[in-house]
Amino acid sequence: MENSILKVKNLNLSFNKLEVIKDLSLDIGKGEFVTILGPSGVGKTVLLKLLTKILLPNSGEITFTPQEKNNLNVSMAFQKSNLFNWLSVYENLKISMSHSNMNEIEKRKKIESFLEFSRMINFSNSFPSELSGGMAQKINLIRAFLQESETVLMDEPLSSIDTIQKMELQDFILKLWEKQKKTIIYVTHDIEEAIYMSDRILLLPFVKQQKQRIKEIVIPFNRPRKRIKMLTESKYVESYKFILDFLKSELEVEFQ
Repeated sequence: MENSILKVKNLNLSFNKLEVIKDLSLDIGKGEFVTILGPSGVGKTVLLKLLTKILLPNSGEITFTPQEKNNLNVSMAFQKSNLFNWLSVYENLKISMSHSNMNEIEKRKKIESFLEFSRMINFSNSFPSELSGGMAQKINLIRAFLQESETVLMDEPLSSIDTIQKMELQDFILKLWEKQKKTIIYVTHDIEEAIYMSDRILLLPFVKQQKQRIKEIVIPFNRPRKRIKMLTESKYVESYKFILDFLKSELEVEFQ
């Protein structure tokens, strides 16, 4: 792929004798929004941990281009906000910039610009206990984008959010992505979310006898996307059915 920011080649990881990732390869372009989708237990979160170097593979290559200083290639947004309860919103965001070369004034300006953009500036001095679940997760998302990495990893960040807030935060993530021009690798179980948000969806299968062969879907909708209009189009139904059939077939094979 031209303009590639991440190449994974022949990646393998086992826990004792259990193969979790097997001969996996993928290629992510700079500025792409790519979603990884697959059944529970297939290794999606494990793959993100390999990209962050929380886990190290048994073999294979993970190459970011360009290689960031101090290996700070990626930032991460988790399923839970994991904010420090004893720190204010502003302080939680500031601590995420501990590796930045910015001075204190520059950090404050950047944090405040994100809080203004997200309409959270009035909560700058609030503590996590004073925020709703959706607001706390919005700060979690901002924290990931504040860091100076080129790539943001997201591990089901909206899985515990109610439907209306979830749709609002999906649009918020897309606005952050368009504003910052970062690369996003997003993990979800939600097929509608994956189609609405992504440029491409990578379908991750269970480990079988051969290597994990990823299936790819290129999303056939231009941006910006209108959610309701998209849901009524035949291309959406076809994409949804393709993904659903893949998930069903994987589960049938896994539990035979």
